[in-house]
Amino acid sequence: MNLGLARETLTGVPGPAMQVIVEAHEEAKEALTELRNLIRGLHPAVLEDRGLDAALSGVAARVPLPVRLRVEIEPRVSSTVEAVAYFVVSEALTNVVKHARATGVTVTVARRGPCCASWSPTTAWAAPTRPAAPA
Repeated sequence: MNLGLARETLTGVPGPAMQVIVEAHEEAKEALTELRNLIRGLHPAVLEDRGLDAALSGVAARVPLPVRLRVEIEPRVSSTVEAVAYFVVSEALTNVVKHARATGVTVTVARRGPCCASWSPTTAWAAPTRPAAPA
């Protein structure tokens, strides 16, 4: 976004410098497109078939800690938003296991507003009674 803004608003920039900005902007747009396509290809079938709650329940079942999961997104959001939420929560759970010394975790995914979702992983039971996993 910043490269696009610079490309559109900067004046008086020498030609070679502007060319670098233009090329960087085009490369960034291509990289984002590739990432979006990758994400679309990676998300599990259960996410498409049964939704975010079912997909995250599967992730939570594989975490070696007790997980309290609550998903409150009705009606369903777009598949892109679901995929992003899925990967963010998956990564957050991985990080809790690796770094938090938590004895359990609570994850709430809830719709906030007309078009987006928010999540808030908390280590509600995060007493440092479990040794950290090796890095």
